[in-house]
Amino acid sequence: MFATMPAPFLRLRQFLHPGVVAAYDAALAATPPDGDPWPAILPVITTGQDLMLSRRWRFSDRRMLPVLIEEILCHHEYYAPTDAEEPLILDCGANFGLATYYFTRTFSTGQIEAFEPNPTLAELLSQNIVRNGFTNVSLRPVAISDRDGQVPFYVSSHEDAASSLLASRPPDDAEPVLVEAVDIRGLINRPVTLLKMDIEGVEAQVLRHAGGLLRNCESIICETHAVDGRNTLLDVLNILDAQGFDWAVARSLWDERQERFRFLRTVHKARSYCVFARRKDN
Repeated sequence: MFATMPAPFLRLRQFLHPGVVAAYDAALAATPPDGDPWPAILPVITTGQDLMLSRRWRFSDRRMLPVLIEEILCHHEYYAPTDAEEPLILDCGANFGLATYYFTRTFSTGQIEAFEPNPTLAELLSQNIVRNGFTNVSLRPVAISDRDGQVPFYVSSHEDAASSLLASRPPDDAEPVLVEAVDIRGLINRPVTLLKMDIEGVEAQVLRHAGGLLRNCESIICETHAVDGRNTLLDVLNILDAQGFDWAVARSLWDERQERFRFLRTVHKARSYCVFARRKDN
């Protein structure tokens, strides 16, 4: 069976709870080679609002779960090789913590600092950390910004992952709540193994403010977004270039799943990209 299992889903298998592995294998085996396996495997690897990983992990949005699982657990998009004995990982925009979970598995001797300003998601991640007894994970329910202080954060109840510091970014149902913001410069004034950022549109603003302190980061993984009709990708790449990083760009999995027929007719639409950067002296 393993010989015919698609490589990404074979990689996911290692993260699953032993009690669901047999049913997971059967669901994959019953999926046609060109079929979408998610309708069959998602009910198998979830119980209510729990994702049945090696440890139960409470999630929020079932619609986005396949994309997040594929990105993080199937494709290992947040893997960052390092020689550091005690890696420091900053998970900025942690959501309900699937990347945080991945980091605990990948960096067994590491310290993970998670940041999530959405009050609902922060509470969910806090529960996941406590219920799994992760002593090497700390959570701060704050937004990453270019300044310290209280700021309005626009929270969408319909699409919580799209909540943002920018009023123009979230869906129309978004409501502002006051949250604490922290200056990125106060977080990276020390050696950082991996700076992971998914902060919904303010990534270029924050990285520009960080300036030369970015050189304290061994690796940076950043998702870019459309802001007022313009993607932040070019700004992010220029900043990383100026600070001495090699980089590669890929369309996000969400973006890859959008209609690609006659692509030039759709270039004006909102796109999201993932930037993978590594300091050149590493």
